[in-house]
Amino acid sequence: MNLTRVCQGLLLVSLTLISDCQQRQAILITQGVEQVKIQAIKTALIQFGWQVSQSPIAIPVEFPNAVIATNPAFRDTQAIAEIENILKGQGFTEPAI
Repeated sequence: MNLTRVCQGLLLVSLTLISDCQQRQAILITQGVEQVKIQAIKTALIQFGWQVSQSPIAIPVEFPNAVIATNPAFRDTQAIAEIENILKGQGFTEPAI
């Protein structure tokens, strides 16, 4: 694992749409991200109506600094735009989707 890459901070926001449930769920994978940024992202997502949790899994070095991974059936482009704006507001580059 490239330590420089980890130090830059990687973020993967995984969005899943649970069937028969209106609640949107975001899972933050925040390896190497400052706690202040994590809290700001969580707070912003919650304000937009997301249920937020964190996962400690490792992120492959091939991933860019910000990624939004979604369920293939997820089609809410407004939600994706909201998340992109939240990440950009915290100094992340344009997230890959």
